[in-house]
Amino acid sequence: MHRIEREILKLFKRDPNIEVSTGDVVREVLEPEYALIKRDLHRAATPKERRVVQRKKAGLHRKVLYHLSKLVEDGILQVAGSREKGEKVFRLGLEEGDYIIEKSKRRIIISKPANTSVPMEGLEHEGVVAKFEPETWVTRLNAFLLQAQKVGSIDRLVLALRDAFAAVNDVVGVGGFESFLPAKRDDGLGKVFSALEEMNLDAGDYHKRVCLLIDVERCNQERVLASFLERFANASLGNISLVLQLSAGVCARKKSVLAKAVSAFCTSKVKLNVHNKDVLPAPLVIGRGGVYAVSKEEWESAREEVEGLRGFALAQSSVAIDAGKLFSKREPLRAKGSLEGFDDRLLKVGKSLFRANVLQRQHAQEYFGALHRIDQGTFSSFFRLSRCYVRLWNYDWERAEEAVALLERGRELLSSFCHAEETVFKACGMPVRFRIALSSAFGKFDQEAFSVRTYQKSVVRSIRDLQSEEGVAYLRVRERLAGLFSGGDRVRFFRHGSVSGREVVKEWGFLLSEFDLPCFTYDFRGLSGNLRLTSYLS
Repeated sequence: MHRIEREILKLFKRDPNIEVSTGDVVREVLEPEYALIKRDLHRAATPKERRVVQRKKAGLHRKVLYHLSKLVEDGILQVAGSREKGEKVFRLGLEEGDYIIEKSKRRIIISKPANTSVPMEGLEHEGVVAKFEPETWVTRLNAFLLQAQKVGSIDRLVLALRDAFAAVNDVVGVGGFESFLPAKRDDGLGKVFSALEEMNLDAGDYHKRVCLLIDVERCNQERVLASFLERFANASLGNISLVLQLSAGVCARKKSVLAKAVSAFCTSKVKLNVHNKDVLPAPLVIGRGGVYAVSKEEWESAREEVEGLRGFALAQSSVAIDAGKLFSKREPLRAKGSLEGFDDRLLKVGKSLFRANVLQRQHAQEYFGALHRIDQGTFSSFFRLSRCYVRLWNYDWERAEEAVALLERGRELLSSFCHAEETVFKACGMPVRFRIALSSAFGKFDQEAFSVRTYQKSVVRSIRDLQSEEGVAYLRVRERLAGLFSGGDRVRFFRHGSVSGREVVKEWGFLLSEFDLPCFTYDFRGLSGNLRLTSYLS
């Protein structure tokens, strides 16, 4: 058995249900060679040099594809489909059971378990619910948080992220990223951005996101922060997002540096996220599927335990419910037993997530060993703040009272279900933490499965839009709904018209001081899709 074939089979031994592309195998099996090519690609200064490196990369793909094809011919693997540009995806071609694969005096044993059957499969078939990344729904986490100060250096952070990408299917957050900013503006920013470019390439290769959390209050060198933010806005780091942790007071004190940053983000048409620490003092990370947040109460009780870790799990598995398909737009949610039907579907989702949670705890070392190696703490601490997520799409916040009734009912039902399951396991002498957070879904959670967005986008042209009677009414609705989303929520504003950095920071100060919104995003990219202004901010 060739070394490359043996290493490929080890991937499937570790996770028999995984589906991997040719590129995935190159990164995992030929990691040293691939790392050198990435380095050369990063250093390439001319188009000709880049073409030379790209040919080397294509050579690695051909080498791996040759051995993957041999395993397909032997019936061990099968082609599961293809990704962009025709890149093939492979999965194990064996039925359930234990197999001894022996070639040229080399052997490897692979056990393929039966497919995990869950109570919500009928709802998936109806298109009412969708798993986030179904192929890795159980075997990977949704979100993981690295703590910058505990990781140590930005070079170690790059390596830690590579480990994390192998065990996460959405986003890796980096808390306290401000600790990596240099003491002086011209001393070290180049190294920081060299590392960020490497992270961005890695995240793109693994189809993951990185979310950097910056506590603005802890940034004592304002000129350094301003330079970093302005440079970030122009750096084309499409797989990395920023979350600025602010309070109303900090926003007022740092208004000059923030205004400069906003001007740069506006010019580059890049989104900027703001986390209100007065409302939620716990970590909050933004991924493709939605917001991942730790509740205030749990953060206060577990903070000392997890702050000593280099990293910990934020989210395990996620399911989205398409309320646009579940409820008729022409009838209120309370009509014809709609809410009772919602209860039944939500319980099926809860039972499915509980099944996933049990499997993840049983196979934690196997599934998440790469993350656990980042920090040698116990798995109980690793999962101390982790939750499963039920996300709602098209839940129609514009019909405020009905949306509130839906969320209140859903939150209470999920809380009771989790408590009951934990009680049963504790009574059997097997304490298992199980929490389900309710949150909103982003469109990128599953663009193919979701119904067409029915609510309109929120547009701001000046602070007068926010302070108007209609604007305040809208924000009070979103504030009320955000309070019911235990897993966090985000309000996105499209900033339209002429944009002044000082004016936007003034708008932020108003939002931070007057409303209990844990997170909001200012999108400077302009409108797309449905171009109607929201009925509130028109």
